[in-house]
Amino acid sequence: MTKEEDINDNDLDSIRNCMIFKKVLVAVDNVGTTENLIALQVLGIEGKQNRIISSNVIVTCRNWQILEGHVSENGKMDVAPLNIEEAKKLFLFQAFCIAKVVKEGFEVIFDEIVQACDGLPLSLEVMGGFLHTKQHLEIKKQLEIWKDALQRLRNAEALDGGGPKIGRNLIKWQ
Repeated sequence: MTKEEDINDNDLDSIRNCMIFKKVLVAVDNVGTTENLIALQVLGIEGKQNRIISSNVIVTCRNWQILEGHVSENGKMDVAPLNIEEAKKLFLFQAFCIAKVVKEGFEVIFDEIVQACDGLPLSLEVMGGFLHTKQHLEIKKQLEIWKDALQRLRNAEALDGGGPKIGRNLIKWQ
């Protein structure tokens, strides 16, 4: 969803239908604001009375007060961001699978992407998993894709309007 276009009822219906007819896992990393949580409620994925039975939802948030009243204390799990070494290990595993070292020529961009993900495991896994799917390409093309992914991370805009704050807010791709 961009500033120029709002999500419409047809979009919401499509997402809802997918969740009703298929068993899916929806993960929303760092909701950030009450408004973002309300947007999720519109999809019918919050609260026991509104929950779509066949699907599961994981919502992360750095501010418990945003989720309080929507999630029981039993549904709360405190998870800290990864330190830089843990983040590098996770990203390394996701991006290169069984490799124990970063592929030659990727060292600088590797570190920059890890930094941009800000210790958030879901961000590291998604980026690493995406970049892993490009390993069949020639090295030069892979590096271009990695640089483009890093630029997208850096240019991502916080949905709460607070500007680019990668890893601290729910982000959208431009």
